[in-house]
Amino acid sequence: MNTVTIEPNPDRPSLFDAQAQRDLTLQERFVVFHLSNPQVFTELERMTQQMVNRGRTRLSMKCLVEVLRWSYYLTTSDPESEFKVNNSFTSLYTRLMIDVHPEWTNLFQLREIHDTSAFLVRRKAS
Repeated sequence: MNTVTIEPNPDRPSLFDAQAQRDLTLQERFVVFHLSNPQVFTELERMTQQMVNRGRTRLSMKCLVEVLRWSYYLTTSDPESEFKVNNSFTSLYTRLMIDVHPEWTNLFQLREIHDTSAFLVRRKAS
């Protein structure tokens, strides 16, 4: 089994500071998190590709996020780690995944999202 290494960056302000996040929409908080933690998307992308390679035709982003959390907790020695992925971000990660990989559109089931005005994140070309 592959191990996951995701380290919080101590040079960035905490994304869990309620005061700093109070005026941001969910989508804006997601953009801040995603840009500060691109390794999360990269790992979700790797996990999705792995499942596609195994023949899966349907996936749950919620499941992938939970596996990512589990893998991280197995590899960290800090029980008080600040690494967290907000459950509300799973639908936004799904949309980003489909945006980056349109060939995976049918892998994930999408539900209506109430405010998409702030959600347009494109990954920089490698």
